Amino acid sequence: MDARKTRWVAVLAALALGIFLAGAALGAEKLLVCGPCSRSFLPVAEKAVADLGLSGKVQVAKTSCLGDCAGAPVLEFRGQVYSRMTEGKLKDLLRKAKL
Repeated sequence: MDARKTRWVAVLAALALGIFLAGAALGAEKLLVCGPCSRSFLPVAEKAVADLGLSGKVQVAKTSCLGDCAGAPVLEFRGQVYSRMTEGKLKDLLRKAKL
């Protein structure tokens, strides 16, 4: 294999590894926490997901405004926006989602 092909193989391997590590949750459901009004709920959401053993199935991420700042903490799951979220409500939501 010439040097050019070797470099491309290395680049593609690094890209694949990056995708795997960054998106360990490839194919995982997204749980989006409103960044502007609910960023402090992000660790709570991550803990709830971990407590239920869903880390590989649900990916928690901060997003832009979800449009319901008066109802913070606000998150979106499966296209539905939820307001006044608590750790208990989130765990119930995730259990009912049958992941």
